[in-house]
Amino acid sequence: MGNIKPSQLELFNQQESYNTPETRNQKSALSYVRVYQKTILLIIGFIITGLVSFSLGVEKGMRNAKMQYSPLTQKEQIQVPLTRTKNIVTHPAITKEVTTVPVRTEEVTTTPMPVKPADSIKSYTIQLASYQSKEYAQKAAAALKKNGLSPLIISKGGYTVLCVGNFSNKDTANSLLSELKKQYKDCFVRRL
Repeated sequence: MGNIKPSQLELFNQQESYNTPETRNQKSALSYVRVYQKTILLIIGFIITGLVSFSLGVEKGMRNAKMQYSPLTQKEQIQVPLTRTKNIVTHPAITKEVTTVPVRTEEVTTTPMPVKPADSIKSYTIQLASYQSKEYAQKAAAALKKNGLSPLIISKGGYTVLCVGNFSNKDTANSLLSELKKQYKDCFVRRL
């Protein structure tokens, strides 16, 4: 009978291995990926490009922010507290001058008073502004005097209040108030 040796091809038939359901599923999954391989690679490339450009933009923005808001040098940092200290020191000096200011404000108020004899009846004025610095209030009062108005400087607390006129009633004060609101938007009528 025969001495037929089975060959290796007979033991591992290629047609049988391809016909199994497991190899068919693997083949279909790989063929599915190969069809969309270029699309998948393009999407991955866009994602990587987007991430790189985003991170570069963040870095550039941080550099610009650091340049725009650079920290002060030590000299500037030392000067800022000194100027604040000077302001604090001069501020109490202004309050010390406040005790001498009523004498000066009385002098300013006494110049218009002798011109008008009925000053005890007058009880309204128009408050134009309040200043922390007396110098600014005096400059504004000088400008008002040049315009023909009678300014009053009143010190209250840490502020110097600039007022205009002495009026016997609110109606006369309101007539001037409408003109002054063009220049001083927050001015109002108040009692002396």
